[in-house]
Amino acid sequence: MELSCVNAILKSRKIRQLQVIILTALAYALLLVPFKQFQIVLFITELRPAGAIPVVAGILFGPAGAVGSALGNLVGDLFGTLTWVSVFGFFGNFIYAYTSHLVWRALVKKDEKVVMNLKQVGVFWLASVAASVTCAATIALGAEMLNVVPFMVLFQIILVNNVVWSASFGPLLMKLIHGRLKKEGLLAT
Repeated sequence: MELSCVNAILKSRKIRQLQVIILTALAYALLLVPFKQFQIVLFITELRPAGAIPVVAGILFGPAGAVGSALGNLVGDLFGTLTWVSVFGFFGNFIYAYTSHLVWRALVKKDEKVVMNLKQVGVFWLASVAASVTCAATIALGAEMLNVVPFMVLFQIILVNNVVWSASFGPLLMKLIHGRLKKEGLLAT
C-alpha cells in the first residue's frame, strides 16, 4: 500500500517536470520568434527580449527550467537562425538557466519568501550576469570552433544582450509569477 503511494507521488512529480519543460520551451520560443528579424549577427543571434525567460525559469524550476530553455532556444532557431552553432546554443541556454538556479540557491534561503526586495533583486542581477557569462562563453566558443564568428565578438554581443534583458525584465517577471507558480506546486524543490 505504501509503495503505491510513493509511486504515485513520483509519477506526479515527473508529470509536473514535463509540464514545466513544455511550458518553459513554449514561452521561450514564442517570445524568441517575433524578434528573429532583428538579427545582430546574421543567422547567429538577434535582439532577445526573451532573454529573461531562462534566468527566471532556472531560478523557479531548476533543471526542468534549464531543459525547457534549451529546447525553447532550439525551437526558436528553427525560425531563421538554425545552424551548427545551434548545438552550442542548446547547451548554452541550458547552462544559462541552470547557472541562474545555482546562484539563486546559493544566496537565497530555501524557505525565504520571494518578494523581490532589494537583496533578492541584487541576487537576481548577480545570477543574470553569471548565467549570461556562462551562456555567452559556451555559444561563442562553439562559433569560434566552427570558424563562424570570432569568440570575443559573439561573446560580448550575447553577454550584453542577455544581461540587459534578463536584469531589466526578470525581477518583474519573478514578482508577477512566483506566487501563482508556488500555489500550483510548480516550483523546484
